[in-house]
Amino acid sequence: MVSFVEVLISPVDMQVDFRDLTTLTVYGTECRYMRTMSGGQHYTPCNIN
Repeated sequence: MVSFVEVLISPVDMQVDFRDLTTLTVYGTECRYMRTMSGGQHYTPCNIN
């Protein structure tokens, strides 16, 4: 099941390069983060088992 989750990015997280799809492990779940066209919000399709 794929869910789209809105993610709020904190200044500390800005060290992550969002110009490319980045696979991160969040709460044991692999999520791909991408920058939106507006650049204000980030969404990630997560594999929720």
